[in-house]
Amino acid sequence: KYFLTGIITGLACIMRFPTGLAIGAFGIVLIVNTIRPQDFKKSIFELFRNGLILGLGFLCIIIPLFVSNSYLYGSATLPLTIGQSMITGFMWLYQGGLWFYIQKIFIMNIVAIMVIPAIIFWIIKRKQLSDQTKKILLTLLAISIVFLGYFTLQAHKEFRYSMPIFSSLFLLVSIGIVWLHERFRVSRYVIIVLVIIFITTTLGYSKLFDPADKNSIKPFYNFYTALTDVKLGSSVITSTPTITAFSPVTLYEGYNSWEQMSQVYEKNNQQANYVAIDTCELHACEPGQELLCQRFKTDFLEKLSREALIIYNTTTSSCDLTVYQLHTSR
Repeated sequence: KYFLTGIITGLACIMRFPTGLAIGAFGIVLIVNTIRPQDFKKSIFELFRNGLILGLGFLCIIIPLFVSNSYLYGSATLPLTIGQSMITGFMWLYQGGLWFYIQKIFIMNIVAIMVIPAIIFWIIKRKQLSDQTKKILLTLLAISIVFLGYFTLQAHKEFRYSMPIFSSLFLLVSIGIVWLHERFRVSRYVIIVLVIIFITTTLGYSKLFDPADKNSIKPFYNFYTALTDVKLGSSVITSTPTITAFSPVTLYEGYNSWEQMSQVYEKNNQQANYVAIDTCELHACEPGQELLCQRFKTDFLEKLSREALIIYNTTTSSCDLTVYQLHTSR
C-alpha cells in the first residue's frame, strides 16, 4: 500500500506539480502512525522501511519524467523552472497577506467553517476512535495543513492555487457536520439548510467571478471566433489564450501588460499572422508607473495602426476587442 500510495502521488504530481506536496503529508502520517516510544528502535526501522517503499513508488513516476525532460528539453527540471519563473512575474499584482487563502476559502463557502468541529472531534475523541478512523482524520488534516502552509508561504498568491486543498478540506467539513449532528442531535433540517447554503454560495461565487460575465457575452464570442476560418497553422500574438478554443491558431503570449505585449510583438511580428487584443486583459501596471504604462499602450497601438489592418473591432463595457491582420501586402 505504501508503494501504491507513492505511485498515485507521483502521477498526481506530473499532472499538477503542487499536488506532489502530498508526499510530505503522507510522510507526516507515516511518522505519527509508526513511531512508538515503548518500542522506539523497532518503530524507527519500520519507519525507514515504509518510508523507503513510499519514496520508491513516488520516484518510479518522477525519475522517468526527469529523464524524458533531459532528453527532450536538455533540462530535467525545465517544466518546474518555467512554472517558477511564471509565478515570480508581476509579484506586486499577486501579493496577499498571511490569511489570504483562509479568507478566500470562507468567502467562497461559509460552510467551510465546519472544519473546526472536525478538528475538535479529532482532539477530544482521539482515544475512542478506531485506528482506521484516526489514520483517515490524520491524513486529511496533514494534507490540508501541508498544502495550506506551502501556498501561504509563497509570495505569489492566487486563489486558484488553493484548489488541491479542497478535496481533503471538505471531507473534513463533512466529518464536522456529521459529528455535530451526532453530538448535539442537530435536526436533519439544519443539515439540509447547510447543504443548500453550500450549493447556493458555491454557485453564487462561481457566477460572481465568472470571467465571461462582462455585461454581454456576444461581443466576446465574436472576438474569440474572429479567426475561426483562418488557415490552419496561422499564428497570433494575443492577450488571451481563449482564442485557441475557437480557432486553429498557435499563440505568442502577450499577456498581462502593454509592456509585455509590446515586447512579444517586437520579437515575433515577422512570424505572426495576426494580433488579437482584449484591452481588459492587459491591466497589469505597477503602482506608481501608471503614466509609463499608458505610454507603452499608446506607442504600441500607434505602431499597430501603421503596420497592421483591423479586421474586427468592438467595444463592450470598458473592454476594446480588436483583431489585426499583419503583412497584408505580402
